[in-house]
Amino acid sequence: MDKNTRQKLIDLTTNFYKKVATSFSNTRNNPWEGWHKLLDYVKVELGDEVFVKQKLSVYDLAAGNLRFEEFLREQFPDVNFDFHALDNCEALLPTDFNVSFQNYDLLTALNSGSFNLDDINVGQCNLVVAFGFMHHVPGIALQKKVLDILLSKTKSGGLIAVTFWQFMRDERRQEKHRQKTQEAVERFSIDGLGDNDYIIGWQDETDAYRYAQNFSREHIDSLIEHVKGRAHVLDQFNADGRTRDLNHYLILQKR
Repeated sequence: MDKNTRQKLIDLTTNFYKKVATSFSNTRNNPWEGWHKLLDYVKVELGDEVFVKQKLSVYDLAAGNLRFEEFLREQFPDVNFDFHALDNCEALLPTDFNVSFQNYDLLTALNSGSFNLDDINVGQCNLVVAFGFMHHVPGIALQKKVLDILLSKTKSGGLIAVTFWQFMRDERRQEKHRQKTQEAVERFSIDGLGDNDYIIGWQDETDAYRYAQNFSREHIDSLIEHVKGRAHVLDQFNADGRTRDLNHYLILQKR
């Protein structure tokens, strides 16, 4: 996949969220099943911050409508959270949430080569997460750069949690995803997609397209190898969705 193809996919996804922000956010109100398991590691590895200091800094990359932040506040009502979030679709953001938010198109900056770490307006945090984002990052080179950013924004001993979507495990929608991908490839003259690269839609919208990678275990393992020596794996598990296995969670602790 070349640079131009990656940018086409990035732009499709950006336009997708701008177009369906309201309907998309309306279906994203409940916490994910896997978040509860993540909390077990937060309580153990960040227990001093949570239970003694009662202060926790959190950085959420591609934060969407901030439902993870709401989940944390509900689970730890006595903790004084310092929330930082980044997304390039401000329309998803609720208006009544106390968070330091940055509207920034990270993937375009990475793909163009113009990205500088100082462009991200946050220091190192105790907990750094990226949920529902990595499948929108086209190509392993950019995915590795995203992991580098997550690590750079994490304090030593802090936790990083990332999900990798495995949507083709849902057999009911496989053919629909294949058809939508072929439709988009022809409409937008997209070349260079791999076997696990798809362009999928949303509900009954006929003109909404988003790039998504269906992650294999081998691909995830190669990303884990990339961070070896800088972080160690605390856990990996599948959760979420109708089949309770549509997301693969990776929980890291920075050295």
